[in-house]
Amino acid sequence: MTKIYKKKRNKIKGLDINTETIIFINIQKSNIIITLTDTQGKIIDWFSSGCLGLKGFRKHTPLAAKSLAFTLFERTKNFDKKQFKLRVKGHNAVKNVLLKYISYQDLNIIDLKDITSLPRNGCKPQKRRKL
Repeated sequence: MTKIYKKKRNKIKGLDINTETIIFINIQKSNIIITLTDTQGKIIDWFSSGCLGLKGFRKHTPLAAKSLAFTLFERTKNFDKKQFKLRVKGHNAVKNVLLKYISYQDLNIIDLKDITSLPRNGCKPQKRRKL
């Protein structure tokens, strides 16, 4: 008889959500991850486009951005104090679409920052080939 293992999601229960909530959006090449934290950095909830049932190329399309924005609104509508700080990280064309759909939702965003790391000078280029 084989055992069936289920993955347990350890959500923090009994966490006060009376303070401002920070929403981290990490846009990768093939996935979008949204993390909800409090001001001390404790994770309240997280979800991604893969968690919503999208697979493959559909995980970084405007359809995924629309469903992620709606899911974000659904998971934050029962918070007591609805003031959010938004932190966006990543280079992708989906970033503008995702921010547009988040602005359509009824979220009180008081701060928006782009925390994408940009290369300053980069690595030293290779030496030229001598013929």
